[in-house]
Amino acid sequence: MVARALAACGAAVWDADAAAKVVYTTDAKLRERMVLRWGNDVGRFNHEGILVDIERQRLADIVFRSKDELAWLEEQVHPAVASMFDSWQSAKVGRHAPPYLVREAAILFETGMHDRCDLVATVEAPEPLRVTRACERGTRRGQAVNEEDVRARMAQQWPASKRIGLAEVHLVNDGQVALMPQILALHRRMMSLR
Repeated sequence: MVARALAACGAAVWDADAAAKVVYTTDAKLRERMVLRWGNDVGRFNHEGILVDIERQRLADIVFRSKDELAWLEEQVHPAVASMFDSWQSAKVGRHAPPYLVREAAILFETGMHDRCDLVATVEAPEPLRVTRACERGTRRGQAVNEEDVRARMAQQWPASKRIGLAEVHLVNDGQVALMPQILALHRRMMSLR
């Protein structure tokens, strides 16, 4: 929601999670390495038996229950995602450049990409609310997402207190505090950095 609102204010928004999903469909060598590591169950094959994508739910079942497997996957995917961002960012520079760029990423700190940002904002909500929202998002997308899966993923991320301590801006999205004034304040701050 915050990213969409900033886009409505004129920012260009890049979604790291969406980019990672593109990597799975465009990088055949990565898919092959994943199937070699975890077996054919993690692959999605076409009618000719060609590996064309990754079964994301099966992948999630593996990596979000093992720090070692998640670390392996991140070593494979993060460099490709970083390269995609660099290309996207280069394309945004020029005469008709947006006033600022937003890099939306669930694990910005964990990947070290926060060091490449002029300002880092974190959007936080209480854990039970985050779990509920994640389950609802999955259901809307037609995915089977349950509370246990969401908590397993959250356990692999940095705790909110650590993210808040490192971010320059902290937005509260708990349904109690008005979010839009916080977003507009962030927008004004970003505009002042130009």
